[in-house]
Amino acid sequence: MPVWGEFVKRVHGDIRTAGNAICLFSIVIGFLTWIAGKIENRYQKHEIIMIVSQAMFVLSYAGYFWVDSPHKLYLVQIALGASGAIQVPALYTLYEKYIPTLESTFYWAIWAGSYNIALGIGSLISAYTVHHFGFNTMLKLLVGFSALCFLFTNAIMILIKNTNTLGEIKN
Repeated sequence: MPVWGEFVKRVHGDIRTAGNAICLFSIVIGFLTWIAGKIENRYQKHEIIMIVSQAMFVLSYAGYFWVDSPHKLYLVQIALGASGAIQVPALYTLYEKYIPTLESTFYWAIWAGSYNIALGIGSLISAYTVHHFGFNTMLKLLVGFSALCFLFTNAIMILIKNTNTLGEIKN
């Protein structure tokens, strides 16, 4: 977040470019989440969707290396919005499925708190990385962390598919 304005300037954009990019991302993720939720509800392949969507995130983040103009930035934002829209319904469905019913409020609080803590840590790391090492290093870290998440997602989805609950392994 703290480097967003600087990145937009780097690709020859201004405050309107930043607003347009965030607008595109938000509208795409909003509308496509509705559509993805309907489709995903029908097919119930949440684990596969998690893997595919995380791969989409890796590719979308890698797209930032290609961005040298506002229009290319918009395309990357649309790709990120689509990635998120596909992932969100599956992610929330799986999370809800495996949290203890009687403690769901607490577990959703853990979710929300962890999300915001991660945003704060990510903002700090990105700001210091850009300041000391530049945008390319920060983007490499972003793609690297996303790729690592892809590997973790694969492992967790395989574990989920091979268990009745998170604690009981299928025969």
